[in-house]
Amino acid sequence: MDMRYRGAFVRERYRMIRPISPFFAKLILHLNPFDRVFVVCRGYNECYKRFTELVWEDDKDLDFYDDESYPEFQLWIR
Repeated sequence: MDMRYRGAFVRERYRMIRPISPFFAKLILHLNPFDRVFVVCRGYNECYKRFTELVWEDDKDLDFYDDESYPEFQLWIR
């Protein structure tokens, strides 16, 4: 099953490396040349319990510093 879809991020084959700051979330998302590393955030799509994978082409205009809407970013690896 392809895990790269817009919606809740599925954790089955992935593990979290660490929480990251909004600055590093944006930087890694922009410069990420790897297909194994993912930036995810909680609060995207009005779902505050689940994490959603971010994709630079779709989310480059996201307000990464809005703590109320996007309270947590994490770095995940496949």
